Amino acid sequence: MTNGQLPGQGIVFWPVGTGDGTTIVIDNRHVVQVDIHDMVSADEEGAVVTAVVDRLVESLPKGVDGRPYLTAFVLTHADKDHVLGFRDLLKRVTIGEIWATPRLWREQAEAEGGLCPDAEAFHQEAARRVAAVRKAVAAGREPASGDRIRVIGYDVAQEDYEYSGFRPST
Repeated sequence: MTNGQLPGQGIVFWPVGTGDGTTIVIDNRHVVQVDIHDMVSADEEGAVVTAVVDRLVESLPKGVDGRPYLTAFVLTHADKDHVLGFRDLLKRVTIGEIWATPRLWREQAEAEGGLCPDAEAFHQEAARRVAAVRKAVAAGREPASGDRIRVIGYDVAQEDYEYSGFRPST
């Protein structure tokens, strides 16, 4: 990343300490974020980590609504160091599509401490998008950008979730 701008094409591995945050720039209109670990300490003088959400807001292309536009957000798993900052990202950026696997909610919810607030926000956004996709499909239309979700894989407890019966992507 040079001059605060994303490359024209390529991958940015954000310095976030522990955890992950990777941005894939396909071209000047299509950017994908895989996990996020936004660091509050990034604002401190001499910090060696990055305020990822701020950098994305500054450098993403603008969508039709004039807001920064992220083509897709992919969450590999719901550990705090892979989802920290999602609530802020969701407030400040239009996310065309999110990708998730069903098991991530159960696995993290069963872990000690349960879902962190950002993972819970991701879970709620996924449920909202599943409902929006079902509504669009029932009306015979494609879901709008900002309502799309790609559910990848399966979970042994899938019947217990909002997306039960939702056709997962493969």
